[in-house]
Amino acid sequence: MLVALLKKQLLEINRGFFVNVKTGKQRSKVSSVALIVLYAALMVFIIGGMFTALAIGICKPMTDAGLCWLYFTLFRLIAVAMGVFGSVFNTYAGLYLAKDNDLLLSLPIPVHTLLVSRLLGVYIMGFMFSEVVLIPSIVVYAFFTPFSVYTVIGSLTTFLTVPMTVLVLSCIFGWMIAKISVKLKNRSFITVIISLVAFAAYYFVYFQASRIISSLIENSGVISSGIMNYAYPLYVAGLSGTGDIPSVLSVVLMTAAVCALAYLVLSKSFIKIATSSGGTAKVRKKKSEMRAASPFATLLKKEFRRFASSPTYMLNCGLGTVLITAAAIFAVIKGGQIADFAVREFPGLNILPSAVGIAVCMLSTMNITTAPSVSLEGKNIWILQSLPVDCRQILRAKLCVQLIITTIPAVFCVICAGISMRLGFFGTLLALLFVLSFTVLSACFGLFVNLRHPNLTWKSEVTPIKQSLSTFLALFGGWLYVMAAAVVLFIAGTTVGSAVGLAVFSAVNLGLAFALYRWINVRGSTVFSKL
Repeated sequence: MLVALLKKQLLEINRGFFVNVKTGKQRSKVSSVALIVLYAALMVFIIGGMFTALAIGICKPMTDAGLCWLYFTLFRLIAVAMGVFGSVFNTYAGLYLAKDNDLLLSLPIPVHTLLVSRLLGVYIMGFMFSEVVLIPSIVVYAFFTPFSVYTVIGSLTTFLTVPMTVLVLSCIFGWMIAKISVKLKNRSFITVIISLVAFAAYYFVYFQASRIISSLIENSGVISSGIMNYAYPLYVAGLSGTGDIPSVLSVVLMTAAVCALAYLVLSKSFIKIATSSGGTAKVRKKKSEMRAASPFATLLKKEFRRFASSPTYMLNCGLGTVLITAAAIFAVIKGGQIADFAVREFPGLNILPSAVGIAVCMLSTMNITTAPSVSLEGKNIWILQSLPVDCRQILRAKLCVQLIITTIPAVFCVICAGISMRLGFFGTLLALLFVLSFTVLSACFGLFVNLRHPNLTWKSEVTPIKQSLSTFLALFGGWLYVMAAAVVLFIAGTTVGSAVGLAVFSAVNLGLAFALYRWINVRGSTVFSKL
């Protein structure tokens, strides 16, 4: 029974390898094997190679300084973080809030068997993500140090105990996420925030990797003394990796005790956790006056609710809002230095207004909410078509979502850049006109291509958002247009002046936007009504 449940658990975790999520059909054996091999190559060569390079960079300096234990402590911490990150959401969805908990508990299956199968699934995920960090560190350490039985014992201890630590931490954090998620009215924003923080952390570490390695090597003595004085268990854990027998015994016993305690707590409360619906906080009803809204306002509210209800939609079609806001903050901090650099490197050329406009437009191309907006209606599009409202109002509401989430941060960014870079009133106004005209053009173009190439038969919303022709054309078309505009504006800046170039290009943008908007109003509304 345990083997069957574990097999079911692993198939659920790795369902994407065997089932096409877009069509819901079974993949061929060749396709499944190819995906598994590709995933394994990603884990081994890309992620494993990254940590191998890190291990090579810090192993020899630390071993030469007699800080082998610090080497293992650092990689143990990285492996635990990697393992928890890779398995915590599986814990949340597979252990605490699994959709089939009620069904399986109604069957004549012992509760402890079901619990162990769930925990083994979490353990395997944590093992895979943590060992992709540990194995390179162990191999590199064996290469730089003499072989001994104690080294083998320490490596095996690290290899076996870290995934158990990951399992316990995943259970704790998974429980916290489950408790928080069932209390939230809108979980999408939490998902988006967590994703953005993870992206920011990844790129920060990626671009600062060499500096981090140098800092670790230069300050290894300070770091080691701090760990020994204020985090002694970490010192013991790192020392066990070198093969110190007392430390090995301490780590093994402590890990076993913590795992046994975690299992005991879960076994006593698993049924309550698995059958809990979470509930929501009680809301005291208050009398309020009902106000009628116009059809357009209602449609606009509906579009914003659709946008805010999907983390996939927000992250893939609304990331530009975050990037433009970050650019505004960057402009306030570094704008003066950028202006001085432009004056020094391009004397006599006032290219800053064009550069600001191009930069903001390039970031705004990441906002493409109109490109999948029609397709996202899916098979329920008949509901909108049957409403007593003009189809033009429906399409305008879809346009306004992208315009609102883009123009507000774009105006803020251009004004911040104009003040910090000393563009002057006229330069700031021209840059702002260029950005706003491109924003309107981008929104109209996204809706235009989606009306021409709709997909209403998708199985997952990922398909229209990330894998449709309309989003591809809207995103890459926007990039190509902005790059072409950058070339033209630079040439204009060296001949007729950047002010003339911005004014002419703004007029071109508005002309194209007007043509697309007219098509949407006349032909597009007819197309929408017949989908």
